[in-house]
Amino acid sequence: MTIGRSIRFPRPVLFIPVRNNDSVISRATISRIATPAALGDRLREAGAQHWWWHLLAVLAVGALTISATILTIIGDAPVFFVAKGMTTTDIVLFGLIVVFAPVVLAVPVILARLASTVVAGVVVSLVLGGLVAVLVGHFLDGLDQTGEVVLVLSGLVGLLVASLYGLTEPGRSLVRFLSPAPLIVLGLFLFTSPTATLLSSQPVTDVAPPLSGTSEIPVVILVVDEFPLAALVNQSGDFLDLAFPGMGSLVDDGVWYRNAVTNTRSTMHAVPMLATGVFHEANVVPTAGGHPNSFLSALGRTHDVGTVEPMTRLCPARLCEPEEQSNIWAATFSDVGVVAAHIVLPNALAAELPPIDENWANFDGESRPWKSKTPDQASMDEDPRLAFENIGKALETQSRRPLFVFGHAVLPHIPWNFLPDGTRISGGEQAYVDGGQVLEAPWAKALGMQRLLLTAGYVDNQIGELLDGIREAGWYDEAMIVVVSDHGVSFESGHDRRALDDENVDSVAPIPLIVKYPKSMEEAPPPGTVDDIRAESVDLAPTVFDVIGRVSPYEVDGVSLLDTETRSQRTETLVYNWDEKHFYDVALEPSLARAVPFDNLFPDRDPWQLEPLGITESMRRTPERIVDDPDVEFEVRDPERFEDVDLDSEPVPLVVFAEVTGVEAHRPVGVLLNGELAVLTATYQREDIIATGAVLPLGSLQPGKNTIQLVALSESGPARG
Repeated sequence: MTIGRSIRFPRPVLFIPVRNNDSVISRATISRIATPAALGDRLREAGAQHWWWHLLAVLAVGALTISATILTIIGDAPVFFVAKGMTTTDIVLFGLIVVFAPVVLAVPVILARLASTVVAGVVVSLVLGGLVAVLVGHFLDGLDQTGEVVLVLSGLVGLLVASLYGLTEPGRSLVRFLSPAPLIVLGLFLFTSPTATLLSSQPVTDVAPPLSGTSEIPVVILVVDEFPLAALVNQSGDFLDLAFPGMGSLVDDGVWYRNAVTNTRSTMHAVPMLATGVFHEANVVPTAGGHPNSFLSALGRTHDVGTVEPMTRLCPARLCEPEEQSNIWAATFSDVGVVAAHIVLPNALAAELPPIDENWANFDGESRPWKSKTPDQASMDEDPRLAFENIGKALETQSRRPLFVFGHAVLPHIPWNFLPDGTRISGGEQAYVDGGQVLEAPWAKALGMQRLLLTAGYVDNQIGELLDGIREAGWYDEAMIVVVSDHGVSFESGHDRRALDDENVDSVAPIPLIVKYPKSMEEAPPPGTVDDIRAESVDLAPTVFDVIGRVSPYEVDGVSLLDTETRSQRTETLVYNWDEKHFYDVALEPSLARAVPFDNLFPDRDPWQLEPLGITESMRRTPERIVDDPDVEFEVRDPERFEDVDLDSEPVPLVVFAEVTGVEAHRPVGVLLNGELAVLTATYQREDIIATGAVLPLGSLQPGKNTIQLVALSESGPARG
């Protein structure tokens, strides 16, 4: 990259004070340092090291820079490994590979050494300097420096390090001193990072014994992910069963706890709280070892337990066989590649990379093509739709004992890549967020809400199919069936979509919670009841024990949902903001008020209802004439996606994003596909650019080549660049 004009620097001059008879540095020494021959000699010394020393030098510096940063980022999230079903051996092997991976950078040094030791000295110096420059750049990015500052400062530091190593013996001695670094970095990852808790072999203590006896009540718990209550209800508090008939049928047959809230904004903590009924510290890993007491471990003798856990491993190994994870290493190092790219590239250049703060894994899943006809070649990590398929298989299990099925689907969680029929779509960005923070632009948020509702429609369809399967199997009436979300998500401008504060808690904390009790259970509320008493995530486990007629074998923090008297005494709910505590008032009205933006844009929760302001009747028709305006330009992202469309391959290119020049924000835009108006959208402000985006209807694409064109709409007519 060239910054500014090319500048020709004069020959460097070294000014060193020299005194007669008592020289600080003699002229002979100056001569030996400054001459090209002397520089060549020093580089020759650097390049003439043994080949194994070059390996060790690159490995040491690479471990301290790239490897240590990767292992710090990933090691701080043990759920990364839990979600992939990685064993202790897998995690150790992962650490070894990441630590020793930089050794490949020594290959060009060794090859250069075969040609010339001077060239080898230059190459090894630049490699080591480049590694340090990457670390410095990553540090400066964390201080929110501009791209130019990051490139210049990190480049200067890199050149300084390269010069010290290539031209001075002390520089090379320092690198020798750092040679144990790979083992130290690996040790820190394996023994001190949060991931180290997954490697502990200490026996679990104070485990409650499993319940004994028999039970006739099957239990099914379906956990959905990041499903806000406001998407399902209107501001009057009515459940929108026409838009969500699957869950709506359960509302009719069961009890809808309309004032239910999560106890944490994090999946890796929320799912264990649902399963245990117990509050826990943020550093406890979501495994059976971290949570030895749960309804899964307690009901192993009374029920045939089956689980689908894409993000956790709460079911003890004695009850549940680990789910097979295909392509585990390919998916793992695909994610590591995305993390490494975020480290190496300055923020200004990393903007086009998949985000690493919105999912626990599968960071580049939106752009990874694969055939929907072969879902067996993907894991739930790569394709969250498989969770519903696996839950369906668990529900079909034949057993003498009643089933206890605990299934978690990581949907409709961002990036909202599915249409209601299950078609996987892509687009390259999430429109409404930037670094986890919700944008100020109203239309950007509207696009985010649309994507959420599209995927939510798919989730509801799948829930409906699972419920129909239970009905057809003949045990629906006598079963306890629960649908619950781990937490919600916020659309509050300028606030994080999940990290709690006083402005977004009304969107993140409220969750859908619907419980259908066994038909023969006399003490259960009548079907169709709407319960507005505060309910919490930790109430689920005590409710399960209550329904099957057992006392919890361990102490719980929640209470049974059937205990309305105790729940009525609550004045606030503890909601964990990771390791911080937030106390949320029990009033229902603030959570219902969050439905207003959805009501305004999607009154029936039909995602295709979205239409920008200022649309006239003529704008809803394909324009007969388009004005050419040289000031208007729509730069469509990844336009090659439309050149050769395969409708049987996923992701289907139905999402359009473009940067816009010559058009102000809030301007209506028409998206023409193959000459026909496909959808209406609008421009919006995103930092210092004007952007637009839209989701194309599924039937609008044709196989093969598709022509896409965006036009700015106004009362005077459409304009294009």
